[in-house]
Amino acid sequence: MTDRTDKASEPIDQHASASIRKAIGDKLQQSLPPETSRLPDRIEALLAEMRRRETAR
Repeated sequence: MTDRTDKASEPIDQHASASIRKAIGDKLQQSLPPETSRLPDRIEALLAEMRRRETAR
């Protein structure tokens, strides 16, 4: 079996990256129960870092 990560050496463009992040976020919102509105601190920190990097471009 071949490892697909070997073929993924080509970077994706900014539009594709944003679409992937949005799709993941939408799926998480659908999957998490409403009472789980507070994310763990580590995930909040990672999201903040992603937002910071996105606005720095």
